[in-house]
Amino acid sequence: MKVLFVVYEFQDFVSGGLSRVINGVAPELCKLTELDVLHIYPSFIGINLYDVYRCNEASYAASFKRMRLATKNNIIKHIEKENYNIIHFFYVLDLMADVMQELKEKSYSSKLIYSVHNLVKKETSIRRNPDGLLDCEKRMFELSDRIHLLNKSSHSYFKICYPEFSKNDNISIIPNGLEGKSFVNKDDAFIQSLKNKIGPDKKIIFSSSRWAHGKGLEFLIDSMELLLEKREDVVLVLAGRKSKSWETEGDKYVRMIDEKVERIKNSVIVLGWINEAQRNSLFETTDLFVMPSELEYFSYGSLEPLFCEVPLVQSKIDCLEEFLVDGEDCLFFNPKDSHDLSVKIEIMLDDSERSLLTARNGSLKVKANFIWSEIAIKYMEMYQSALNPVQDL
Repeated sequence: MKVLFVVYEFQDFVSGGLSRVINGVAPELCKLTELDVLHIYPSFIGINLYDVYRCNEASYAASFKRMRLATKNNIIKHIEKENYNIIHFFYVLDLMADVMQELKEKSYSSKLIYSVHNLVKKETSIRRNPDGLLDCEKRMFELSDRIHLLNKSSHSYFKICYPEFSKNDNISIIPNGLEGKSFVNKDDAFIQSLKNKIGPDKKIIFSSSRWAHGKGLEFLIDSMELLLEKREDVVLVLAGRKSKSWETEGDKYVRMIDEKVERIKNSVIVLGWINEAQRNSLFETTDLFVMPSELEYFSYGSLEPLFCEVPLVQSKIDCLEEFLVDGEDCLFFNPKDSHDLSVKIEIMLDDSERSLLTARNGSLKVKANFIWSEIAIKYMEMYQSALNPVQDL
């Protein structure tokens, strides 16, 4: 079997959670089948370029096609030349849908897989997705031979949003995973500098997320204001600030968070996008991780700290309620409820025995359920199902 990933993030080119997915599954999948990764780079003066990487155990991510113009025709030519069995898409973008459309019109033999890591239709009232993305999402569902969803809650959202595409015989439910090796590297100089800024005798609350509508950062900062009215021993480390976003009105959201941060500026440290080593060093240092998002499909921002046994206070969202138990693995709070969040933060900070016990319990669950080597096998089963669909009797 020969598989092609078509992606916008790969290796060191990172802009969000999907990079963790692609960089996590590709090294394991290439042990099981032939895998190429067609990586489209961010636009430069309106022009996109792409590389193609060949992934195998002997030589992982070896580039064999460099800096080609990322047009529909060029991508189609590459696919036709290489004769892939499976073409796997991960992003809702017009270029992806146009490539899928062309392959279908040519009756090309490759089976088309679309992995759903967000549902534009579900997010209408929460996130600020660009105009046209909803129509593009529907096109991709129409053109897919198989649809990959991450969990039961995503499947439930999908059936509500798109009942016309919800037949069970072309849907696979496979979670994302975590890679233990990604938590090894540390940045000692970074964390020492941060400790110097924080000072002694402070309890550190850490949160890392894209600064975008629906991530709930405004409610976290409001909860910090409530805490600071009662105590002076807390400091918030808030990572992930980026001024540019593919979402619309992203700059407005960043400005709003900046204004809220200014109100507690003596008790908050703002960081930009941090790398793995910096994240890992923060996990070792922090007393509590908070994930305030209003909606997630597979919350890396929650599972990564749990993997490292960091106590977690988490908004009550469907995908995590599937396997985490409130009070046993973490503490849930009601989304968008800053008062409830401040109460749950205090409970965890003031009861270290309880917080560490929940973190150990949560870590065991994460490590047992989200291992990339096992998930890669499920990808292979999904591909086989696409190539050999069950025929209606």
